[in-house]
Amino acid sequence: MEIYAAYFTALTCFNLALFTRQHLLTRTKRSPHTSPEGEEEESISLADLPDSPDKQAVWDFKRIYFGVYILATAADWLQGPYIYTLYKDDKSLPEPTVAALFTTGFVAAATENLAVPSTTNSLSPSTEEKDHQQQSSATVQATYRDILCDGRLLTLAFTTTAFEGSMYLFVFFWSPALKAARASSASARGVSLENAGENVPGLPFGLIFASFMSAMMLGSMTTSAMNLTSNLKTSSRLTLHTVALATIALVTPVLAKSSETGVFWAFALFEICVGMYFPAMSKLKSEVVEEKVRGKVYGMMRVPLNLFVVLALGSTKEGDAYRHTMFRTAGTLLLIAFVVIARYLD
Repeated sequence: MEIYAAYFTALTCFNLALFTRQHLLTRTKRSPHTSPEGEEEESISLADLPDSPDKQAVWDFKRIYFGVYILATAADWLQGPYIYTLYKDDKSLPEPTVAALFTTGFVAAATENLAVPSTTNSLSPSTEEKDHQQQSSATVQATYRDILCDGRLLTLAFTTTAFEGSMYLFVFFWSPALKAARASSASARGVSLENAGENVPGLPFGLIFASFMSAMMLGSMTTSAMNLTSNLKTSSRLTLHTVALATIALVTPVLAKSSETGVFWAFALFEICVGMYFPAMSKLKSEVVEEKVRGKVYGMMRVPLNLFVVLALGSTKEGDAYRHTMFRTAGTLLLIAFVVIARYLD
C-alpha cells in the first residue's frame, strides 16, 4: 500500500528493537550473577509497596484494569482514522459542521473527566477521602489560590493546555492536512485539481494512523529505555525538549505544506513527542502536586484545556488558511510553554 507501508514497517522495526533491548536489559538486571554487589534494585513490584495487597490481588487488579482499559482505548483508536473522512468525504458535510460534531464528543469526554475525580473519591473506602468529601467549598477556593500563587503549578497547567490542546487539534486536522499536501503535490506534478479525485489515489488513513500510533509507542519506549523520568530534574528536562520538538513538528506542515512526505514525518515526530510527553508530565505532576488535592488540581488544570479546544474547533472555517492558523497558534503556545518550563521547572 504505497510508501506508507514502508513507513509503518520502519517504525514497527524500531519499536521491536527497543522492546528487545529493554527485555534483555531487564533480564540482565534481574540476574543475581550480573548485579554489582551492594547495588539495589531500582524497580519494585506493586506488591512490595507498604499499602499494597498480596501479589494475587495485585495481579487480579491489573488484569481487570488493563482489560477494560485496552478495550476502551482500542474502541476509541479504531474510529480515529475515519472520523474526519467519514463526515467530510462520505457525508459531504462542511468542515465547521464536522468540527462541531468532533467537539460534541470532546465536550462529553471533558465533562466526564471533571466528574471522575469526585466520583472516584466518593467510591473510595478510605476514611481520609471520606472526610475530604465533606470539606466545604473553601477548600476548592484554597486550591485555586494555590495554583495561582505557585509558579510550578501554573507552568504545569499552561503546558497541559498548550500540549494536550495541540494534540486534540492535531487529531482533527491531520487528515485534511495530508489530503491537502497530496493534492498540492499532484498539482505540482501537473495533475489538475479538478481531476484529483480520478488521478490522485486516496490516502490509506488506517495505515497512516497505525504509523502514528507506532511513532507514539516509539516515544514512550525511548523514554522508558533511557530512564528519562527517574526524577524531577530529568522529567522537566525531557518535557522541555519534547515541547521544543513538538513546536517544530507543528510548524513544519505550514512551511512544507506542498510536501506530503514532509507533512507525514512532521506529524510522526509530533506523535513521538506525545509518547514522551505523558510519562514526563505524569512524573512532574506526581512530584509537584500534593496527593491530598491531586484530583481537584488535575480537574482544574483541564478547564483551560477544554476551553481552548472547544473555542478553536468551534470557530473552524472551510479551507487551508484556518488550519494553518491553528498550527501556528499551537506552535506559538508550545514555544511559550518552552519558555515557562525553562524558567520555573528546569
